[in-house]
Amino acid sequence: SFPEPILPPFKNGPDGFPTRQDCSRLTEKLGMNGQGGYSTPNLGQATQNLYTNKNGLADSWGLFFARFANMTNDLGAVLGINLINEPFTGQAWHNPFRLLPVVANKLL
Repeated sequence: SFPEPILPPFKNGPDGFPTRQDCSRLTEKLGMNGQGGYSTPNLGQATQNLYTNKNGLADSWGLFFARFANMTNDLGAVLGINLINEPFTGQAWHNPFRLLPVVANKLL
């Protein structure tokens, strides 16, 4: 469970999401605004699921952003939508070579 192996698993709050206190512990532990979460198997698998469209995840993701684009189409201040900022290589726990730029660049 997230964020193992960095910290013990988070417990979800009443809204179903990790509490701010748990998220703060991750930031304090890593000292880099939580970006170390990229090193957890859960995030790697979630990213891989998006890339491989597991259970239609990429389709739903695309539909969400299409709807968002339609909703913001008439706003003059919106120049564009950044769909993936700093894309992660996917499930590196099963294939650590994915972390090498020469391999990751071919996958992305």
